[in-house]
Amino acid sequence: MALLGALVGYLAFPPVGFWPLAVVGPALLWAVAARRKPLAASLMGLWYGLGYFLALLYWLVNTITDYGGLPLAISILSYLLLVAYLALYPALAARLMAHAASRGADAALLIAPFAWTGLEWVRARLMSGFGWGDTAQALWRQGWALDLAPRIGASGAALLVHLAASGLAWLLLSLGEKEGRPTLRGLAPSALGILLILTVPLVDDGLNPATEGEKIVIVQGNIDQAHKWEPAQRRETVEIHRRLTLEGVRKLGGADLVVWPETAFPSYFQTPSPLRDLVEETAREAGAPVVFGAPAFENAGGARTHRNSVFAVSGEGELKGRYDKMHLVPFGEYVPLPKLFFFIKRMVYTAGDFTPGERTVLLDPASGALPVGALVCFESIFPDYALEHAVGGARILALVTNDAWFGLTHAPWQHLCYAAWRAAETGLPLVRAANTGVSAFFDRRGRLLEVSTQAVETTLTATIQCPKPGKPLAASIQQLIGPCSIALALAGLFAIFALPARKPATDGSR
Repeated sequence: MALLGALVGYLAFPPVGFWPLAVVGPALLWAVAARRKPLAASLMGLWYGLGYFLALLYWLVNTITDYGGLPLAISILSYLLLVAYLALYPALAARLMAHAASRGADAALLIAPFAWTGLEWVRARLMSGFGWGDTAQALWRQGWALDLAPRIGASGAALLVHLAASGLAWLLLSLGEKEGRPTLRGLAPSALGILLILTVPLVDDGLNPATEGEKIVIVQGNIDQAHKWEPAQRRETVEIHRRLTLEGVRKLGGADLVVWPETAFPSYFQTPSPLRDLVEETAREAGAPVVFGAPAFENAGGARTHRNSVFAVSGEGELKGRYDKMHLVPFGEYVPLPKLFFFIKRMVYTAGDFTPGERTVLLDPASGALPVGALVCFESIFPDYALEHAVGGARILALVTNDAWFGLTHAPWQHLCYAAWRAAETGLPLVRAANTGVSAFFDRRGRLLEVSTQAVETTLTATIQCPKPGKPLAASIQQLIGPCSIALALAGLFAIFALPARKPATDGSR
């Protein structure tokens, strides 16, 4: 089971991206769990989760060691502790299946898709949330899956895939011992999932038609993270972004929007300085609004708080707004329980000790012509922020990130997957500007249009259709999928055990 989990974790996601494994892997675990007692099933799920997250998140050791400043041994220990925690979720899902299977394989097949979806939702929200490695992440290039997103969101698409996958578990259980085999009723969840995958895209998604194309420039400065904040490097950093901006604008013959990465401006933009003057001059010379990341501060009650922010400067060089990142990275941008995790303080000092923003703010550097919904790095993993921007009137999403923290690993490509879902759910095109890559354009259906490579200084340019503001159907449904799934799984278990007991299926493993 650990080997199966490792194969799924490594091969189902970028750069390999063999997505069927993300469906087959859980189904195989479900089939095994349904023929074991709860404790044995839990252990099977735990082994699967350990292999899965060890293979998927190997890059964390590099990040914690190189940028967290911790010794290699402590970095490995931190990585293993996180993996052990994440492995509890498939272990719990397998245990729920085994409990249901004590009333028959059909019951287990009914519970499995809802338990798996619901626990992925819990994992994405509990203790700040870490949804990395959910099923939707593996499906980011599948048009049929993205077509579900504006209607039921990424979580809804994952639920339908899990329902369909129960058919494979049914087949595996049917090939086992005669006693305890599922009946044809056990195929009902799979049939329902397939039917909904085919019919949900026929429902009106509530999106407005696209308008004329807007000329967009993405700047990827490829600034070395190790030297980015050195005083002698700061002007050169802004100069690089200025040069690439003007090159991109000339290439397009003008631009409607220019997007720089997270903390592309390596100082406080609020403070008047020659560096700020240079950014404003760049916007005026380009004749285009510039959206970029920079740290910000606020003074209140005699104390100063710091924010990880996105600023917008108009084509006339005027500051037009600021959005503060709302969902910070634990242990990267702040330390939860600092007294307990005192030894990680150095990592926070490297990244910045930030305070989260309090609300979504729409950036409007073009005076109503192209309202921008900004997302910062980790926020792209969570659908709520992008959907709030869409409901608030955004016509395009600008995702700024600094994936230099990951080094030359697979993590930036895995992180890229979520941008496709945020575009597809909202029905808005998405521009992803990453400091060292990967930068990309996504259309309003979540299709990847253009992508950069890592560790290169470059610009990406495109003319993208941006719709008028509207409220996607997913804004109302997405947030219900996870809690309803876990509620249905638990309610199903309660109903199953309220029925008269049946003789449980047995095999040599019990």
